[in-house]
Amino acid sequence: MFNGNMSWEFSELKKLEILDAYINVFNCSLPLSVIDLTNLSQFFLGYYNQFDGGIHPKFGKLVNLVHLDFANYGLKGNLNSLKSLDISNNELIGGIPNEFSGLHELTLLNLSINRLHGEIPTFIAELPKLEVLKLCHNNFTRAIPSKLVQNGKLTELDLLTNKLIGLVPKSLCLRKRLKILILLNNFLFGSLRAELGQCYTLQRVCLG
Repeated sequence: MFNGNMSWEFSELKKLEILDAYINVFNCSLPLSVIDLTNLSQFFLGYYNQFDGGIHPKFGKLVNLVHLDFANYGLKGNLNSLKSLDISNNELIGGIPNEFSGLHELTLLNLSINRLHGEIPTFIAELPKLEVLKLCHNNFTRAIPSKLVQNGKLTELDLLTNKLIGLVPKSLCLRKRLKILILLNNFLFGSLRAELGQCYTLQRVCLG
């Protein structure tokens, strides 16, 4: 486990495709030389690291980046377009930013274990390639959007421990793609939808 400053001059590593600094105890600003790694496709910084200064706007130069994992990073702020975005277990507050509506290549969105609140925005349902949506352990309210699975790709939906109310939308299983559905510890009510019993793709269901 490494600690201290991450003081390398990364700009010379032109062919680097994967940078994994997971589970260390770096305590410094993220080196801006990382921005010059234009071949970088996977970037892992989460768990125990304490990088300060946020995410520099020039991260948009990492045009080949498809997986960015800042889990448990102490992150505050917004991100650029990705295929996999995990910013779980941070101190994010407020609603899901409207800027996320432009993440058209996103297949995984994990915002679990933050302090996000408000309703789940309808644009989430319009992300055309989204397969995994994890919003558990937040403070989302109002009803589950009825069109949440309209893209026909969603296979995992985890809304555990929020403040969602109302009925479970019967549309959640209409696409016959959902494998994992976790709705435990909300304020949902009413009878269970018959459609859930007809969703042959389901492998794990947690209700209550």
